[in-house]
Amino acid sequence: MKQLRQSSGVRATLFAQKGLSLVELMVSIVISLLIMVAILQLYLDITRTNDEMAKTNAQIESGRFTIQLLQDEIAHAGYWGGYVPQFDDLTTSDNPAGVPPLVQGTPRFAPDPCDITASGWSDDEKDALLGIPIQVFDAVLTGCSMPDKLAGTDVLVVRHAATAVGCTSPSVCVQVAFCAAEMPGYWLGEGTAVTALQNMDCATPSPTRRLVSNIYWIKDIGGIPTLVRQEFGAADAQPLIEGIEGFKVELGIDDVSKTGGAVDYSAPVDFAGGTEDRSDPINRGDGVSDSFVRCPTGGCSFEQLRNVVSVKLYILARNLTATPGYEDPKEYCLESPELDADDDCTAEALFQPDATEKKFKRHLFSTNIRLMNVSGRRETP
Repeated sequence: MKQLRQSSGVRATLFAQKGLSLVELMVSIVISLLIMVAILQLYLDITRTNDEMAKTNAQIESGRFTIQLLQDEIAHAGYWGGYVPQFDDLTTSDNPAGVPPLVQGTPRFAPDPCDITASGWSDDEKDALLGIPIQVFDAVLTGCSMPDKLAGTDVLVVRHAATAVGCTSPSVCVQVAFCAAEMPGYWLGEGTAVTALQNMDCATPSPTRRLVSNIYWIKDIGGIPTLVRQEFGAADAQPLIEGIEGFKVELGIDDVSKTGGAVDYSAPVDFAGGTEDRSDPINRGDGVSDSFVRCPTGGCSFEQLRNVVSVKLYILARNLTATPGYEDPKEYCLESPELDADDDCTAEALFQPDATEKKFKRHLFSTNIRLMNVSGRRETP
């Protein structure tokens, strides 16, 4: 019995594990390396995916922020703290005057967005500034400093009075008459001096507001297309949003009345039902866009600009950094169907990325913004 136990112990000792063979060690190393490679590949894939998601989120956020920023700005266009230009006032009975004869306050030319010397503005220039709150150009403005403007993008000018009461030097200020004997008067000039224009009590001065005239355009800043804003009187533009590569603007023109007649400011307001029923003006607009136009290098005509009631924006946002191995297969049309009758995008609105630009991912945003302060004046029951 004792001998049997000794023989079993000898066999166990002979077959006991004493370590790994070279083959077993190499196999285990290979398996470990494969697992490490798989984990590393998974980590890299997740990192790349997260990076692309972050870039896409930033791109979408830039586009949405741009739309929201410009939407808020355009919504205030034409707000003058209570002043309504007579040519745009359906309650006025003003008789046209001047050469050619036009209703008082009717813009006779397009204002110069680069002229900031308010002391030299004529009455006609002031009427143009208040009567034309939106202007669009497709090139650098003559007289403005716009270095490194991105070719093929538009320039948008928006004017209105500040919503906050108060105006300090050296700003240009707007003051509106609320006294019946002074209406529909306004004062537009430099400094903080309060003019004789009065409140409704015809005894206390009416408040002043700062003139807001902002120019939006796309600037190439270190290879990154950036939306910038140049405020009235500022020497340099302020960078706002990076990654905005395309910027096109269309204007909605209201030049047809509810009754189908053409807008005509050379005559007082004429109503189909007479002065007793002011619901159907024959020769004034109704606040609805009848057509859309794209402004050329020199800008749209003043006849078009004084009837702008809406703005269409086309914003092309791109990633700030290129995506390795990616090639953008798309072309982008930054215009509305109204301007694309043949369903073939015009050269001015077509964006085709070249070999270098194809490495960036993009997204096109568009919106139609109503000028509440202009279109609302033209509405009738």
